[in-house]
Formats: sequence, structure tokens, C-alpha cells
Amino acid sequence: MMIRSGWLLYADIAGPLEETSLRGARYALTFIDDCTRFAWTFLIRHKNEVGAALEQLRKDRHIVNATLQTDSDAVFKSQDFTDLCLAFDIKQRFSPPHSQAKNGSAERTFRTLFETARTMLFAADLDKPFWDFAVQHATLLHNIAPRRSLKDKSPFEALTGHAFDVSLLRVFGSPAYVHVEKSSTRHKLDPRSRVGVYVGFAEEDQAHVVWMPDTRRVVHTIHARFGAIKNKDVASSQQQQEQDNSGASASHANKTAQRSTEDSATGAPTAPRAGEPQLQPRALGGSVWDQLLVSETLGDKDTSGDSTTTCHVATSAAGTGEKTSAVGGHLPDIAAGSAVTSAEPATVKEALASPDSEEWRQAILDEFAAMQANDVYDVVPRADLPKGQKVLRSMVIFRKKRDDQGKVIKYKARWVAKGYSQVHGVNYTDTFAPTATIAAIRTMLAMAVARGMDIQQMDVNTAFLNAPVDHEIYVQPPAVDGIFSPNTVLRLKRGLYGLKQSPRLWNHTLDAWMREQDFVATATDACIYRRTCKGGKVMWVAVYVDDLLIFADGDSDMAAFKKAISKRFKMKDLGSPDICLGIKVQHDRKANTVTMSQVHYLRNVLETFGMADCKPVGTPLCTGYVDKPADKEEPLPDVPFRELLGSLLYAATMTRPDISAAVSILSRRMQHFGMDHWKAAKHLLRYIKGTLSYTIKYAATGDASNGSTADGLQATVATASADAEYMALAATAQELMFLRQLQEELTGAVLCEPTLVHTDNQPAQRVAEHAASRMRHILVKYHYIRECVDTKRIVLSYLATEHMIADLLTKILPRPKTAQFCTMLFDQRPLPGCQPRARPHSGRSPRPSTPRQDL
Repeated sequence: MMIRSGWLLYADIAGPLEETSLRGARYALTFIDDCTRFAWTFLIRHKNEVGAALEQLRKDRHIVNATLQTDSDAVFKSQDFTDLCLAFDIKQRFSPPHSQAKNGSAERTFRTLFETARTMLFAADLDKPFWDFAVQHATLLHNIAPRRSLKDKSPFEALTGHAFDVSLLRVFGSPAYVHVEKSSTRHKLDPRSRVGVYVGFAEEDQAHVVWMPDTRRVVHTIHARFGAIKNKDVASSQQQQEQDNSGASASHANKTAQRSTEDSATGAPTAPRAGEPQLQPRALGGSVWDQLLVSETLGDKDTSGDSTTTCHVATSAAGTGEKTSAVGGHLPDIAAGSAVTSAEPATVKEALASPDSEEWRQAILDEFAAMQANDVYDVVPRADLPKGQKVLRSMVIFRKKRDDQGKVIKYKARWVAKGYSQVHGVNYTDTFAPTATIAAIRTMLAMAVARGMDIQQMDVNTAFLNAPVDHEIYVQPPAVDGIFSPNTVLRLKRGLYGLKQSPRLWNHTLDAWMREQDFVATATDACIYRRTCKGGKVMWVAVYVDDLLIFADGDSDMAAFKKAISKRFKMKDLGSPDICLGIKVQHDRKANTVTMSQVHYLRNVLETFGMADCKPVGTPLCTGYVDKPADKEEPLPDVPFRELLGSLLYAATMTRPDISAAVSILSRRMQHFGMDHWKAAKHLLRYIKGTLSYTIKYAATGDASNGSTADGLQATVATASADAEYMALAATAQELMFLRQLQEELTGAVLCEPTLVHTDNQPAQRVAEHAASRMRHILVKYHYIRECVDTKRIVLSYLATEHMIADLLTKILPRPKTAQFCTMLFDQRPLPGCQPRARPHSGRSPRPSTPRQDL
């Protein structure tokens, strides 16, 4: 124990709080050490216990010759407390009444602790009587969080001389499954674990603190497993859909009552005694309590493994018990709060102080070796820094690369600049950098298959380091012994990850090299390049930052390009496309087909939102779904509605146009949504579960109608359905002209044949084909469709609504129609464990294939 003379302590007391805690406390008393900012929180029933708390603190920390700063609360000026301070050689100082600033350290610390406690209670959906556990856990987080004023040390490390092992912590409020010790009352079929709530960590015995709802007591245990805090509506969504709420509640009540009877009969802990506070689980929507109820209904999990160590009851709940000094195994890497670091180090100091310090040091050395090989910077003595020159801060990002079994196979470190501190006009000017559009990439894939071209993928290693910088930029190097002197800075010669202009600089560098190789960027998309090779053969290259998709008519042209670009940049040859922009791309040269899918991505979405085992349905939304706004007077449900739609929006725009309408409709309620919208979103997940096998397929004998898909609300109010359809035709014409021009630029030939566009609105078709005075109220820009029709670039054809596949993108269709259009749109290949449902026979003959340019 460290003995230090001349302590300066701040103290404050809060209370009485409106709720008595589970352990009977009404007040919170906190002491703060001025030197280390370490805080001690005592939970007391009455103010007259303040003296006992001070005596306990003095005994634990060996405080001598101290000064205690408090406010003018009567308890601190009482005769008993004054005598106690004299006996302990503690000098008292008081701040005047109504002068909180004089005792600012204690006041601000109290605010931080209670804000953190409120947040944890809210996140875990625990009632107010748990406030004492939350405040104590908040105090621990306060003590182990690094502080700049302590040179990035935590108060704990500053006081004790060593860092706190954050891997011992768990998320406050998590469900905890506590091992039940073998005893004469535990039989073969009895549960091997009890379910409780994680409410903190006991530093004195290095054990988890778990509140057990069945006994209303606290246990200190070193053998428990923990679940994640999830909203019940996600975790048990399928049970909610399959059972009526009232029926489920009654079933749970019956099982709970039955368990209580069995527990009493077997000598298990009984119900709380009279006089103890009665806490009731919240109604539907609670997270931790609801998980406990579900766990009890389904039966407790056996989480004991080979452990036989007993769980010891804390003194505050049921007397004393034998306590151990170490936490056992089976502890997953779970973050315990925003102030606690993850399994991967956040700073160089943490990396070099971790058990993997040698691996991280080597990763840092490898990173800077790559920097030197690319001539990224010059080392400049700080004394030679130009006057007034701003030095940007930097950081090293650490990542562990793992295999499919979770084993670490590589330690990676990347040095990046903190670009947020850059000043416009001083060390950067422009930041825009183009990327290829997904519509252009899909069109190129379809055209490549039709032409029988080879398709390859390459990646540029450390792409940004290949581009020279356009401003004088100095960066502070990381503090790593043996690499840089502490009195030096780095003057950048090339772009660095993190700089605002790095993507633009890299794009200019690659663009200049492509032009040197006789490639020409298309006018329709600045990141699509074309080159004419010998014999009239062509090559195309699509660029998305540092990912390249390469298309070539001849294998020799492909090999020559790979060799040339590998000489200029350090490349990674990925061969035939696999994952491009998060999309699974499979090119079968023998069958001359390309398929695009996001099966793995959508499976991860289902798992993330607890719907991996849900029951599939046949439509994205319920047939007849009415989009109604939520009641603005009602609070937003505690469900991840926005996160779910954000995840699905990417799939809808990339490979799953069949969910576009549903995602678009639900996204209108992002600002204020209700439970009806959340249920509709879960219905959409159930549809995705049954249609994971849907893939977009391009074949040499098929059409190119899937090059671009888009849907959205019109920006102009239409006074009639014909007006709305006419505006939609104009928007379609604009997209078609983009695709036609791209195709002309890639092939080098003018498209003579018009593109056939189907419409199910005859008045709109007649107006587009023949100018009518009744459309004078329509804005001029919408008459672009007339020009396209007059110049024979577009031909309009009427198609009955029952055959209009575009309706799949704009409205919710009944199940037979959805299945029919999806069959036409997708290549539905069965996947393991996900067989597509049989489609009902419509009685009609198959629809004949359309021309290649039909939409």
C-alpha cells in the first residue's frame, strides 16, 4: 500500500435520492484525490455515517497529514465529524454557501458519475433502485479512463502505479449466467446455472458482482458467463410473432409460478422477505429484464463447464463468505463502456504495454519500412520547422487479422494523420475524388459477358502513398523508441491516410498513369477507362479508389496491362473477381456468365438483428400495408429501426431491387417511427430470409435490362396519374441516355437501334409520342422524353400493368405477382440450407424473352 503525506481531498454528498437503493442506501458520498483524480464512492443510509466512511478511507489508503475540502453542509461542520478530523490529523477547508465553484472538483465529478449511471440504467432498462450499483460502476469507469492531464494515465494507474486490467469488466446490466455449485439439493435434471444481472466488479476480491432476481441478493462470483444487452423485440422477435402477447404472458406466469413452487420444495432460495423493496420487471420492451424472463421460460443454460468453484454471497446481502483473489477463465472480450479500450490497442503506448508488445512493435516497424520504401516523408528537426507552420497530429491504428477460425494470423499497424485538424486553404484545398458508379459497373459486366471478355480484379497496396502532396504538410511522428527522435517532425512528400486530400491526390496520380498508357476516361463516368488494342480489341478498366476491375478481349492484353501497372504501383493480383464493393461477383468463363449477390452480407444482417432463424414470408411487406405516420406524442420505441434500414439500403441499391420499394416506404418514417413500422421492418427481414438465393445473373444470351435500377419519390406534385407517368418516363429517358452513351463509348460504335421502353399508361405514351397542349403545365425538363422519342433513341410500347415488372420497385405487390416478377428478374439458384419456396403455377405461358436493350 502506497503511503503518501500531504493529501488534498475533495468531498461531497448527494441525497437523499428519491429512490432507496436495493441495499438500502439513500446517500452517495464521494472523495476525490486532487493529485491523481481518483474517486472513492461510499453508499450510506444516513448522513451520520459520513464519519465512518472517512475512517474507512483513511484506513484503506493510509492517509496522513491531509486537507479535506468540502462545502458547508452541516454534516461536515458537526462536532462529531470535526473531532474525527482532528483525531486523524486532517485539516478541514470549507467553501462558502452557494459557491459550488470553490468545491468544483467534487461537484463536477458527481455530475459525471450520475450522468454515467443514468446512461447505464437507461441502456440496461433497469429500475431506479439499482442506482447504487450504477454509481459504483461509474466510479470504477471514472478511475480507469485515461486522462490527458495525467499524461494519458488513468487515475487508477496514477494512484497504484499499474494499469487496470479492463478485460475483467463486462457491460453493466448484461444477463449473467452464474454456475450452481454441486450440492445435495442439486439433482441431475436441475439447472446448472442461475440467471442474474451483472451490476459491477468487486476490486477487493477480483470477482463479478451479480444481482440475482430470484433471491433478491448479490453474489460475488468468478464463474459466470454473460450475454449481450439486446432489445427483446429483436432477440425474441419470432416468439413475439408466433404467440399472442397475452397468451405468452400467461404462459410465462404459469411457468414462473411452477418454478417458484419447485424451488421451495427443493430448498432453493425463497421469495424476498417482507419489508424488502419489491421490484417488478417492466412491461414489454425492456432489454435485460425481458431476457431474464425469456431465459427462465426456456430454461437456464448450463454454463458451468468443468468449474466447481462456488459463488460467494456478498457481505452486503447475506453475511460473509470465503472469497477468492483471481477471476477464472472463460471470459470473453466484451467492452465494459465507452471509457474502456477494446481488445485491440487504441494507442501506441497501449500496444507496447500489452502482452503482444513485440508483435505490435514489429508491425509498427514494418509500416514505417513501407513508408521509407515509398519515400513518403523527410525527417526534419523541430528547430528547423518554418515559423508559424502547423504540425498535424497523427496516430497508429492497430488491427489483428484473423482467419476463419478466429486465430490471429497477422498484426497490422497503419500510421494515419488526424486530418480533422487540417485548415482549408492552408494545408488542403480540394478534396473531391470520383469513383465508378454501380450502374456503370453492372453495365460493364453485362456487356463483357455478351462480348466474351476476360474479367480480372486487382488491388493497389497502400494506394495513397503513391501520390505526391500538393501542400507543405508537417506531421508529428508517433512516440516509438528507436524510430524517431523526440525533437523531430516529418515533412510529407506523399499522401498519407487520414489527410483530407489523399483520395483526390491518388485519383490524379492513377488517372495520369492511365492516360500515359493510352487509356481514355469516358465522358459518362470519369473512373471508367477504355483503350483500343491491336486487332481492334478493347480493354476497359473500372476504378473504385484502389480497387480495379479489368476487362479485356484478349488474354495477352490482360497480361500486358497487369505487368505494366505492377511495375508502376505495388499491386495485389486477385484474379477472377470475388468480392467487389461488398458484392460477391462470380465470373464463369466456361458458361460465359456473371452473377452478383450479397448472400453473406444479408446473412450477417439477419444475425445482427436476431432474425437468423425467423420464418420466411413471400412479400417484402404485408399485402395491403398502409404507411401511416406514428403518433408524435408517443416516444420512439427502443428498437434499432434506423440501423436496420441503413443496412438494407445498401443491398437494395446494389443487388436486391425487389426490396427497394419496401426500404423506400419504411425510410420515410426514419424521423419518427412506431412499433407498426418496426414490425414491418421485421417482416422485410423475414422476406429476405426466404430469398437469400436471389442473384443477378448476366449471360451472353440474355438481356441487359438489369444494368441500372432506381426508385424514388418525384420532386414535383402531379395533378393526374398521366402526369406522374409522363414525369417517370422523362426520368427513365435520362438514365437510358447515360447507359446508351456509356455503351457507345466502351464499344466505340454508335447504337443505331432504339431502346424499347414499356409503359402501362397509354395517355402518357400518347403525350410523349405526340405533343399535346394539355401538358403545357408540365415543366420543360420533363419534355426530354419527347426529344428522345423524336430522335428514335427510344421507342415506347404499351404493356399491361399485370406484366409491368417495374412495379416491383415502386409498390408492394401480392405474393403471386412478387414471385412472378422475381423469377423474371433474378437467377434463383438454391443455396445450402435456403431452398427457395415453390412458386404457384399461374396458368399462363412463360413470357417471351425481350430484346437486349429492353427496360
